[in-house]
Amino acid sequence: MDVSVDGYGSRFHIDTYRELWRVRDLVGEREVISHLLSELDEGSTFWDVGANIGTHSCICASKASEVVAFEPNPETRTRLEENAKLAAGSIQTRAEALSNESGEGRLSSTDDYAEGTHEITESGGTRVATARGDDLFGDIPSPDVIKIDVEGHELAALEGMQDVLTKSSHVLVEVHRGVDLEDVQALVSESGLETHLWSKRDGEQFVVGEKLEINAD
Repeated sequence: MDVSVDGYGSRFHIDTYRELWRVRDLVGEREVISHLLSELDEGSTFWDVGANIGTHSCICASKASEVVAFEPNPETRTRLEENAKLAAGSIQTRAEALSNESGEGRLSSTDDYAEGTHEITESGGTRVATARGDDLFGDIPSPDVIKIDVEGHELAALEGMQDVLTKSSHVLVEVHRGVDLEDVQALVSESGLETHLWSKRDGEQFVVGEKLEINAD
């Protein structure tokens, strides 16, 4: 199935109703993808933290220079990799769950790999590799634009990527239930980005961080 947003698009594999729902309807993500596209240009590197099956990554790859897509759920990542091969641009897929420690964690997931509800938990679930974003410099290109959608693990992910954030010009963090908006804002602000809140029409809330433009006289 071919899907586009604001003139940029990609082709996706569709095998299940959940995939059809996620790709065809973009399940409320059209606004988010449009927002990201507006911040990208042909020389940009985009980090998609919590990429799921790749709707954001694949569509943004048709505009950005390079995309790094993080998806720790093995089944979901398999579909992400398949969709990445259909994308117009360059997408590097990563298996790590970004966190505040590099090592190993547990991922609790719903039965449907395209559902999008994959949470880092203290016990149960699937063993996955965790990594601090700051420890990955040298292995992958630093991002200009970052999207973070990690189902309640926002604070730990941000704590582990403070250096990454200082090198970015724009970050968009979806804040899930149980996570304090002010705590997310504080971590993004500590990296030197100016923050504001953005609420979508369906009520989802985001912290947006932007690098201040300093004009030299």
